[in-house]
Amino acid sequence: MKEIIIDLSRENPLIVYGPAYVTPLEGESIIYAKKLTNCVYIEKYKAYPVETPNSAKILVKYYSKKPEFKKIIGAWIWEKTVTNFLRNYSDTIILGKIDSGKTSLAVYIANMALKKNITPAIADYDPGQGDIGLPGFIGGGTVGKDILSLKEVDTPVYRFIGKTSPAGKEDRLLKEEKEIYKIIRKKSDFVIINYHGWIKGSRAFKIIYKLIDSLNLKKIFLIEDKELYFSLNLINKFYNNRYIIYLLKKPFTKRRSRFERRKIRENMYKDFFKNNDLTQFNIEITNRLTNLVEDKKSFLFDTDEIKKITEYLKSYLEINRVPECIAFNRNTLQLYYTMKNLDHVIINHINIKLDISIETIILPLENLNLIIGLRKNNSFYPGLLKKVDLKNKRITIVAPKKLFKDEKEIKEIRFGRIELDGEYQEKRILKKDLF
Repeated sequence: MKEIIIDLSRENPLIVYGPAYVTPLEGESIIYAKKLTNCVYIEKYKAYPVETPNSAKILVKYYSKKPEFKKIIGAWIWEKTVTNFLRNYSDTIILGKIDSGKTSLAVYIANMALKKNITPAIADYDPGQGDIGLPGFIGGGTVGKDILSLKEVDTPVYRFIGKTSPAGKEDRLLKEEKEIYKIIRKKSDFVIINYHGWIKGSRAFKIIYKLIDSLNLKKIFLIEDKELYFSLNLINKFYNNRYIIYLLKKPFTKRRSRFERRKIRENMYKDFFKNNDLTQFNIEITNRLTNLVEDKKSFLFDTDEIKKITEYLKSYLEINRVPECIAFNRNTLQLYYTMKNLDHVIINHINIKLDISIETIILPLENLNLIIGLRKNNSFYPGLLKKVDLKNKRITIVAPKKLFKDEKEIKEIRFGRIELDGEYQEKRILKKDLF
């Protein structure tokens, strides 16, 4: 680890890349309107701007990339707009592309609001790169003190989406987004919605507009996206200036690669499952398992039966490798294999005589590490599905002991598409829901 003492001035904000530690020495140093009083840790793959209203001195301990002075960083480029917004604040949404600074702006607005004795809440609707909850979840909470990360919100509530991309889960997302909003709105003066980065194209725009319209949002922050600004303005003219749209400059932000984004997700899985004392439950398959019950005509088979089915199909298909997963949908056969990057191969329209009407049959059912959502009260929490025992109609799951002391506390179980390996790294993201 290297260390350096740096003099700050108002004209020269500093960008510090994680992993690093920043300690204030003299004067007033600030990150997103939060005054630094103690040492602050900046996580790997993240970067924070450190500013000062006058002059300051800080100590930076860093591992790899040296801190840099940059012109277009920090909150000062947003200060005037956010101050005007807070004079007549209301629920708002922040829109922008991936890594455009949306989360930074949400943190900055919240900290500025607290300075005026206004209690904000933040909803984080990014299931892939959100900070409130694990990947595959969205969440929200109130802000009672200055924060640097959305992980610091108070009394967070979570909803389980089951995958890291919003595509294909639009209806579920909208439903869960509205539920989170209602809960945190009751505890705050206004809500800041930190939206995900899928904003390009007509399909994405329709989803954005649905959310804005259903929550009756009147004020929109948009970070440097002229195409979306044009579309919103067209609607604005049609509705006689229904919205106030704040078009903001994009600050300097750390552009993360796909590899880095994946590593951030995997670090979050690892931190959660390794730092929590996990307890195992062997649960009977009942109506708590909303999408794994017989009245939905959903049936499952064990690994031995996969081999039997594969042997049977060899006379019809050239199958040299036993599939890891097989699904039937009426008379359609699907074979699942782990590819380089998590995908599967699908072979359709193989007619097989079935004695009963089967909607879905999925395998395999042991040695799993599938992320699941476990409902307790009005929130969902992460767990792992380990095994499905069809003979005895039971499933084996693990869950955080501090949250679930008894299986009766689990009111609902939802299954997602994210499967982890033994080191809590992403083994595969399934293209379709397993259950």
